[in-house]
Amino acid sequence: MENIDRKFRILAVNPVNGKIYTEADSLLLCAKDTAVPAALFAYKLECERIGANSEHIRSIELLYNRVKDYHSAIECRVPDTIGAEIPRCLAGDSPQPAPLPHQLRMIEERQMLDENRQKLTAFIMEPYQERVVVERRELNEKRKKLICYIQSPQFHSVNGAEKARLHRQAAIMSDYYDILTERINSFRPAPPGPPTVPVCRHDKHVA
Repeated sequence: MENIDRKFRILAVNPVNGKIYTEADSLLLCAKDTAVPAALFAYKLECERIGANSEHIRSIELLYNRVKDYHSAIECRVPDTIGAEIPRCLAGDSPQPAPLPHQLRMIEERQMLDENRQKLTAFIMEPYQERVVVERRELNEKRKKLICYIQSPQFHSVNGAEKARLHRQAAIMSDYYDILTERINSFRPAPPGPPTVPVCRHDKHVA
């Protein structure tokens, strides 16, 4: 399966559900391009036609307004493609780019937030609950390594069918991670105030 976006390398994390998106399933438009507001307006009309919910429509309107405000503050430009992007993407005539040095930063930050939340308030878990926490931690390490490989130049030499399988594997691992997170969050109802997150019995930072 070919990448959707051939011009940019993408690593995006949805802050609501933690799902990860790359150039394999996403596309990127630069806000400075003069064509973007028209593209957003057309997208909004199509979403209304197909019955997207009101929250999604409103989010497009807010995004459209932010882009217009951005255009009024900067010098916009006509979008173009310059250099070896077409030969690089279609014929492989130029070297593959080096891996992004910050490609896992958002995942790392999310993991740090989880750890910091654990230090706020804590309670002792049952053994089976501890195993779920360990399972999620180990899964996250494997998931990060797979994403790093997908973002690396070596991945371009993998055949199309295997690429598709690896992308599916990454998506399923993210869904699996979300399920484990939901299980952990359900171990104890969160009381009013700061979120209560379970920690293992052997954690020396238990308050």
